[in-house]
Amino acid sequence: MPARYQCPACQVLLTLVNPPGPKFECPKCDRWVTLIAVGSASAQTVKSPAPPSVPTSRPVGSKPAPMPKSAAPAVEVFDLPELPAKATPTAPRPIPQRATRGQPIPEDLPEDLPDDSQPSLWADKRVQVGAIMGGAVLVVAILLVAVSAFRKPSEPVEQAQTTTPSVTPTTPTPPTTTPPTTSPTTPPKTPSTTVPPKTPTTPPNPTPPNTTPSTENPLPKPKENPPPPPKPPEIDYSKLDQFGNPIGQNQGLAKQNEFTGQRLLFWSPHTGGGDMFFALKNPMWKALQEKGFVVRREFGQFKQAWLKEIDQLWILSTAPEPQLRAQRSLGISPEMIAKQLRELSPDLFDQVIKEAGSKIPAGWTRDDMITMTVADYALGVSPAFHLTARDYDSIVDFVKNGKGLCLLADNDPFTTEANELARRLFGVGVSGNYGGEKIAYVRERKLTPADIRKYKGDYEVDDHHLLTGVNFVYEGVTISTVPKSDKLDVVLKASDGKPVVVVSKEQGRRVIIDCGFTRYCHGPNDRVSYIMMTAGTVRLAQNFAAYLAGKDPPKKP
Repeated sequence: MPARYQCPACQVLLTLVNPPGPKFECPKCDRWVTLIAVGSASAQTVKSPAPPSVPTSRPVGSKPAPMPKSAAPAVEVFDLPELPAKATPTAPRPIPQRATRGQPIPEDLPEDLPDDSQPSLWADKRVQVGAIMGGAVLVVAILLVAVSAFRKPSEPVEQAQTTTPSVTPTTPTPPTTTPPTTSPTTPPKTPSTTVPPKTPTTPPNPTPPNTTPSTENPLPKPKENPPPPPKPPEIDYSKLDQFGNPIGQNQGLAKQNEFTGQRLLFWSPHTGGGDMFFALKNPMWKALQEKGFVVRREFGQFKQAWLKEIDQLWILSTAPEPQLRAQRSLGISPEMIAKQLRELSPDLFDQVIKEAGSKIPAGWTRDDMITMTVADYALGVSPAFHLTARDYDSIVDFVKNGKGLCLLADNDPFTTEANELARRLFGVGVSGNYGGEKIAYVRERKLTPADIRKYKGDYEVDDHHLLTGVNFVYEGVTISTVPKSDKLDVVLKASDGKPVVVVSKEQGRRVIIDCGFTRYCHGPNDRVSYIMMTAGTVRLAQNFAAYLAGKDPPKKP
């Protein structure tokens, strides 16, 4: 039978087909109440099953899920009677927390509610619309922040923390989906402007900040790679000197003032080594100083203490002491040699020079050739101080410590020091007596036949980084050679096909062996000077010093 009931909260009259339960959700004010039968003050005691549990979270601003039909008795009619005016209380009574629609009834809810409970503010449609709009604004703000975070992955929170270490980072709290229980007239809080970290597809378990690094969060921006070194300028082979080699201070392996402060020691066992051939006027010293090298020359007894003061050592080889002693015992002075050569007839003079394994260079006079021959003899008979076993050991250690060594040899017997150190370092010897005096040209320079004829090229050789900036190079007057070895790389071959300049292939050992040191000899003037009248010699010496100082050729792309 239908019966009439009244809601004690909103005073609405209800006509129900079935008796209500002890707790009934009023369709008018959305509150769980105990209905009062019209004409009676007692509550109905008929119980109905509790409304089923549904998920409590829903998107902000969305409509509540409808109540299942079995959750409450069917309602046929409800009327809104005229309510008598009531006096406004001086202090509103606290509104008890109501259950959200669709949630189960709390177990500790009292059986009876006071009849004078105030109607909920959520019953006002304006309040509901305002809350929905506020939630929508909050959702839009969160979406905008998330989009900006995805667009700027290079500015993670972790990177910003490095600039303000005193502030402890906090994990942003996601907005709650449950409407607030305070007054709905309070405006919603503005979301924080801090960019949240990138959210993974599957949310991980919450972990305290700064514990274990998360692979999902963006890492701090790595340091930018240093800019690549500037590409060395290409060598201009269009402007050539009188020997066919490029003109310019930076055309070789060594650049101008590149090795400022590098200490180079040139040492000769003969005390007469600095009288003419390697005196201060030799242009090789100035050429090395232009690249920044501090050049020091020493002649006579070797001192191991020098090795602690230099970065590279150049050694001019001499003949063994027994041979030098035998030559001195003849009692022939340099002046006597000069007199005998001047008394020879032109034909006999040319024959003597040829038998000595040499020839008169183009442009030299007979007196020029006599001057250079006498100077060479004077060098050989001057006092010589050979290296001791301890000296050799200290030089080997010098090389093993990464320092540079250039061994300058000539034809036999002027190979003593180079031969011994080559044997100790690489297991090979230095020997030979080949009359060279030819000019090599580099195959990779793409020289035309006219260029080769113009600059008097005699034979072709392969390119090498120690030949940087060299088109034509003089092999030497009388020269020796080094056997082929897996530990040595051939820089320059002589006209007989044998190595005349080799370089170490072993890691950490920078050693050069040059078997034709006469090409570096300087005469009484620039016209009568092997180093000034032969192709590529000065630049070759600069390239040697640059390599011994640690410079390698640029790597090819």
